[in-house]
Amino acid sequence: MKERVLVTGGAGFIGSHVVDVLLGAGFSVRILDTLRIPPPWRNKKAEYHRGDVQNKKDWMAALKNVAYVTHLAGYIDDHPDFSVYFTVNTASTALLYEVIAEKKYPIKKIIVASSQTVYGEGKYQCVRHDEFYPLPRPEQQLRRRNWDIRCPVCCAPAEPVAAHEDDPLRPMTPYGLSKKMAEEILFDLGRRLGIPSVVARFTIVQGTRQGRRPSSSGALQQFALRSLAGDPVTLFEDGRQLRDFVDVRDAASACLTLLASARTDFQAFNVGSGVATLICDFAAMISRLAGSEFRLRTPGIYRLGAPRHAIADVHRLKKLGWHPRYSSEDTAAEYIEWLKQYPASKK
Repeated sequence: MKERVLVTGGAGFIGSHVVDVLLGAGFSVRILDTLRIPPPWRNKKAEYHRGDVQNKKDWMAALKNVAYVTHLAGYIDDHPDFSVYFTVNTASTALLYEVIAEKKYPIKKIIVASSQTVYGEGKYQCVRHDEFYPLPRPEQQLRRRNWDIRCPVCCAPAEPVAAHEDDPLRPMTPYGLSKKMAEEILFDLGRRLGIPSVVARFTIVQGTRQGRRPSSSGALQQFALRSLAGDPVTLFEDGRQLRDFVDVRDAASACLTLLASARTDFQAFNVGSGVATLICDFAAMISRLAGSEFRLRTPGIYRLGAPRHAIADVHRLKKLGWHPRYSSEDTAAEYIEWLKQYPASKK
């Protein structure tokens, strides 16, 4: 019999791609998701359970006869209902282990989705002084449109250093904090129960099946919608923030690599492209692919708690034999064609 993998959030953006990859690798897949009506791209070869990761009975039913768990369900974006991040992202991870311990389910491995946001502002390097971990930029600085991180010794602009998995975790948002706590639960309870457990720290995942409504999150989605409509693209700060964009198909294949390798137990892995891209360059590329004149607006808006730069070191994952296959341009071109199917993308 095929070994079964439970994928929470398996009808969602990243989860549906993970389901496809697992089925393609010969696994049997069960989805646990809250959607009453799954989206059209939900793979019909997977068993679908409607349920909530906050509900103990739903976990009990979903975990029966399962060998592996990929826990992707989560509460994301930037919302004022701070407690929900912890009930969905943190408590659900504890509940997963609680049910496994109570029912004595023979789970072989658990992968839990985390995020680059656990690093907070991350690490920086001054050309004349040592590396340092800056505090979040205060709002007074952002109001002055002083965007750069500066050396605490000489005040010169500092350069970002790609986040490594062994760097200290200093999240600056409720979402990031909830993911950091979920990681701590995973490592503690995984070791206590003898269940190999792995953290996947995703950078900015982009691609088809991403939200197509203007209210949804995602730089690719927002820039593509505005470009297709012929509207100017508005960027936070000065648009010169560095980000790591990874194709959702590469993120999904990374999950398979982490599941299959015996060298991943009780470790965290950055899941990104390893390429640092300027937000303004990313926006310009999307406008070009959409066949739109690139018009940029930088009115000086900002988000408190957003890092100036966020880039990732993915060498640990590459050592397992995984490598990203798709460039940001590949991802954007395919996404724009996919988005054109929907009325929300039209003028």
